[in-house]
Amino acid sequence: MAFEIDKGETYDWPVICGDPVDGEYKKESFVGVFNNLGQARINEINDLCRKRQIAELSGESTKGMIDDMQLANEVLAGWKGITKNGEPHECNEATKRAMLSRARIAGWVVDAWNGSVKGDTARKKTSRTPLGIG
Repeated sequence: MAFEIDKGETYDWPVICGDPVDGEYKKESFVGVFNNLGQARINEINDLCRKRQIAELSGESTKGMIDDMQLANEVLAGWKGITKNGEPHECNEATKRAMLSRARIAGWVVDAWNGSVKGDTARKKTSRTPLGIG
């Protein structure tokens, strides 16, 4: 099979979610449509996340540093398989902002993006930084 160099501006990748429901952790998923970032930007994000992690570990302020909400907003272009009241939940700037502001969702998106950049869904549980740095 030939390697296609131009794969487009976005790609689909599963986002695994889990919510506490009646004392259990209920897993669900949706398909994230991720922006196909260039390597230079991925390297920048790695560096920004590393700086944040160092600041957190040393007790320094992380104000103004990249966080899960900002990263998820940058990498997530849309989604498939999310419903609201049984109907497909459209992705636009307002619905994306509302989705990412809900507890845990930005973290799930970052986890999935990390897995997509690494080429698998397995990653270190102790880090949300790209490529499992941590």
